[in-house]
Amino acid sequence: MSIGKFEGNNLFSYDLSEMRDHIRNKSFLAKRKKKNSNLLPFIILSKKDKSPSKKLNLKLKKEGIEMVNAVKRRKETQRQHKILENRIKHLQVIEKKENDRMKKIQSQIEKFNLIRKVRSEYFQKRIEMKEKFKEEQDQKYKAAQSYKKQIEQSIKQKRQDLVIRNRRIMEEIMRNQDLYKLKKKKLPVDKNKSEYRNRIAREKLEANSFNRKVQDLERVENDLIERLEDTQDHRRTLMDEYNSLVQFRAEEKH
Repeated sequence: MSIGKFEGNNLFSYDLSEMRDHIRNKSFLAKRKKKNSNLLPFIILSKKDKSPSKKLNLKLKKEGIEMVNAVKRRKETQRQHKILENRIKHLQVIEKKENDRMKKIQSQIEKFNLIRKVRSEYFQKRIEMKEKFKEEQDQKYKAAQSYKKQIEQSIKQKRQDLVIRNRRIMEEIMRNQDLYKLKKKKLPVDKNKSEYRNRIAREKLEANSFNRKVQDLERVENDLIERLEDTQDHRRTLMDEYNSLVQFRAEEKH
């Protein structure tokens, strides 16, 4: 075996059958011809026949070019297949990433829906509690107003009763004082000392009884005054509660 080459139309003499065997057995080695060169690819041949015909030269040249083109096509096909495989792998990676992203988005959507549901239930419950609290405050406000009116009426009635009772007490005191003065003025001077002393004792007893009555009336009056003060304190407490309720309702409206 020896190596020959094509240069223009000149060709060394080689055995045709052996060359074809080499082509069939894929022992035909080729290299891409260099830039700015007329050299054809190298061909492995057997140096036996030194004078091939021109037709054979053309045929060999054509077959060599076809073989080189076939090798180029095969390499190009392999390259395209490799590109397609890489693209398929890349698309599979992209598809996996997209699936993961869609799963993540779906999970976030479910989480968002759950949060929205919980928030909706929370705000609904809050509205219901607020309405219930408002109704309770309205009822307390109405009850406080009613109780305030009752207390005011009771205080007014007690004040009137206290004024009437004080007037009666004062009238009783004045009448008793007038009677005491009249008795003291009309008390005759009896020459009998024992009778005089008895009258003095009776007058003292009456005076003591009158003083006790006056003291009892004063105690009753003081008791009524204390009860009136307690009632006024209770009224002030109720008015404070009423004002706080009014202020709370005003804040609720704002």
